[in-house]
Amino acid sequence: MTSEITHTRAARIQLAVVLGLLSCIGPLAVDAYLPAFPAIVSDLGASESALQQSVGIYFVGLAGGQLILGPLSDRIGRRWPLMFGAVVLMIGSLGCAFATNESQLIFWRLVQAIGGCAAMVISRAIVRDLFEPREGARFYSYMMLIGGLAPVLAPIIGGALLITLGWRSIFWFLALYGVLWLALVIMYLPESLPAEKRHPVGFGEVLRRYGLLLCDRQFVLYSLSGSLISAMMFAYIAGSPFVFMNLNGVKPEHFGFFFGANALGIMALGQFTRSLVVKYDMNRVLRAVLCMAATASCLTALATLTGWFGFPGLLVPLFFAVASMGMVMPLSTALAMAPHGAMAGNASALFGVMMFGVSGLSGFAVSALHNGTAWPMGIVIALCGIGALVANLVLRPKFSAPA
Repeated sequence: MTSEITHTRAARIQLAVVLGLLSCIGPLAVDAYLPAFPAIVSDLGASESALQQSVGIYFVGLAGGQLILGPLSDRIGRRWPLMFGAVVLMIGSLGCAFATNESQLIFWRLVQAIGGCAAMVISRAIVRDLFEPREGARFYSYMMLIGGLAPVLAPIIGGALLITLGWRSIFWFLALYGVLWLALVIMYLPESLPAEKRHPVGFGEVLRRYGLLLCDRQFVLYSLSGSLISAMMFAYIAGSPFVFMNLNGVKPEHFGFFFGANALGIMALGQFTRSLVVKYDMNRVLRAVLCMAATASCLTALATLTGWFGFPGLLVPLFFAVASMGMVMPLSTALAMAPHGAMAGNASALFGVMMFGVSGLSGFAVSALHNGTAWPMGIVIALCGIGALVANLVLRPKFSAPA
C-alpha cells in the first residue's frame, strides 16, 4: 500500500496498536464486570438471569448501533463516528456506575454498547480501506495481539477493582477508557477514507447495499462462520461466572486467571494465523480450524452433561473451543470484507450485526435455559460450534477467495 498511514513499518505498528486498543473496548466492557456478578446480584437485588441478560443486551446494542455507524462512516469518514462513539460509551458507563436496580443497569449497558460498537465497526472498515485480503488477515492478527490482552487483563482488573473499590468502580474504569479512546483518535488516527471515496447515499441506498451483501454467497459464508464462533465465545462469557464461581468454587479474585488462560489461547492462535495465510489457501485454513472448534465444543457439552473428570474435564475442551476464535475471526473478517472496498462501512456493519446479533441470542439462550447446572452453557457452545462448521460446508464458495 502507498497510503501515508501504512507506508512504513513504524506507521503500521502504530496503526495496529491504536486499532487494537480501540477494539479492546468490546471484551473490556464485558469481561471486566464478570467477576462482579455475585456482588451486583447482592447489591441491586438482581437475579442471576438478569445479569446474564445484561450480557445479551450488550451484544444486541453492538449489533444495532453498527447498522447506523457503519454507513455513516462511509458518508462522512471514519474519525467523527469514532469520536461520537467514545462519548456515548462514557455516558453509558457512567449510567451503569450510578444504576440502582437491574432495569437501569440493563438500559445503560445498551447505551454503552451503542457507543462501543463504533470502535469495532469502524476499525474493520479502516483495515479494508488500507489493505488487500491476505495482508488484511495478517493485520487483523496483529490487532488481536494487542486487543487479545483485553480478555486476559479485563477480569483480573475487574476482580482487583471489585475487591478494593466495589463493583461500581469497574464502570468508572470503562468511562476512563472512553477518554483514552477519544484521545487516541484525536492524536494518532488519521482519516483513512479520502473525501473523494465517500458515498453521501440516502436511506434507500443503504438498504439496497445491505440487500446486495445478503445476496453475496461469499459474504454470508464468512460472516456466518465468524458469527457463530463469536456466539460460542459469548455463550461461554454469559455462563462462565455461574459455572466457575457458583458450581466450581472459583473465587471472584481468581476468576480472571481462568478466563485469562482462555484468552491467551485466542492470542496464540491469532498469531499462528499470520504464518499460515502466507503458505496455505485461506479457505482451507478456515475450514480446518472450524473442524477443531466443532469437535472441542462437542466435548465441552459432553463434559457439562456428564461431569466426567470434574472441573479440569470441562476446562481442557473449553480452552480449545474458545481459542479457535483467534484464527476464525481474522480469516472470516478479511474474506468477508474482501470484495466490498467501495462500501466497507456497510459491509463491516452488516458483518458486525450478524456477529453480535447471533452472540446476543446465544447469551439470551444461556440465560433462558438457566437451571442451576453447567449444561445450558455447554449445549449452546456445542450448537454454535457445529453451526459454524455446517454453515461453512453448506455455503461453500464456488471460487477461491482473492489473495
